[in-house]
Amino acid sequence: MDFKFTDEQELLRKMIQKFAEKEIAPRYEEIEKEGYQQDLTDKMADVGVVGIAVPEAYGGAGYDFVTQTMVIAELAKVNPGVAFTLEAHWKAIDQLVIYGSEEIKARWLPRANRELFTFGQTEPASGSDASTQQTTAVQTPDGWLLNGNKAFLTNGVKAASMYLILAITSPEKDTEHSRTVFILDNQNPGFENGRVEDFVGMRGCPVGDIYLSDALVPDIDRLGAIDQGMEIGHNAHHTARFLMGALAAGIQDAALKASINYIQERELFGGKMSHLDGIKFRISDIAMGLHATKLIIYQAAWLRDQEVDHKMETTTAKLFGSDQALKAANHAMQIFGAYGYSKEYPVEHLWRDAKALQYAEGAYEKLQLDIANSVLFESREEFML
Repeated sequence: MDFKFTDEQELLRKMIQKFAEKEIAPRYEEIEKEGYQQDLTDKMADVGVVGIAVPEAYGGAGYDFVTQTMVIAELAKVNPGVAFTLEAHWKAIDQLVIYGSEEIKARWLPRANRELFTFGQTEPASGSDASTQQTTAVQTPDGWLLNGNKAFLTNGVKAASMYLILAITSPEKDTEHSRTVFILDNQNPGFENGRVEDFVGMRGCPVGDIYLSDALVPDIDRLGAIDQGMEIGHNAHHTARFLMGALAAGIQDAALKASINYIQERELFGGKMSHLDGIKFRISDIAMGLHATKLIIYQAAWLRDQEVDHKMETTTAKLFGSDQALKAANHAMQIFGAYGYSKEYPVEHLWRDAKALQYAEGAYEKLQLDIANSVLFESREEFML
């Protein structure tokens, strides 16, 4: 792959940087206190950012995954929570592009240039273990009646107006062949908002529950084939994981920048902190982790653009990136000393935001198992010593 951004990508990157510094950065304290800000999503829609993943035929920019990764990373440098809203949105759009009929695309994708999507898979009693899901969809002459409770939806309640819902359609079959995905919006009579989680980090992105009670969805809004839902869900996870890696890269970049600025100004033992070996060790660790994360996420995104096997790389992007983001935030807090533990300084929130990455889009330990199983039981040449 070519590691150099195109001229168009560079122009977009600079535009994103300017937008983030002007519109998002000044709202940091407001976001931390109040959470998600709809007007920021509206402003991102105004400049075409929300619709970056929407194909041009439906009013969007139609950018590839490398470009999407770049945009998420740039936004995450300024506010990871705001970037998180787009990660969830774009992974859902990707499923419509791949699995949606032309009728579905025409019905829903134009709205995705301004309104946010989310994908409802997790339930109160079902996270990594999909076999315990309980949301059902029963076919009727008028469509499908959905009943159930979805939990921990990124963008849920406050941000998203459009939902992909994974529901059991063939309870007599095994987990992998018994679920189907449906599309509905929050105006459906059977749709009800639940609570919004009060998470310690990623304050700019709402996470909440929804309830479905005889929510009627016409068959034309069934995504993919009946019982193809788990395939779509797995694909959505892999789309999300390199974007999660981009979030991690943004956090690491912010930790490195904040640390460098601090140690170049702070006096300690008769000189600048930047001359202390112990500080240099921490800066080196952050810089190495950031560089490695960038290589991994862009390789994963590039492989996804080439439509070749990418599951190992996307999983690695999310797992390694989240690990390095947490380490980078911890290093930054140590460099700042007691100030790093204070909300008045710009590093403690990076730790809170980074920790979220070890839960979302696949638990840390589950992804470790996925990678180990790939190395042990899949015959790809690059795994061979």
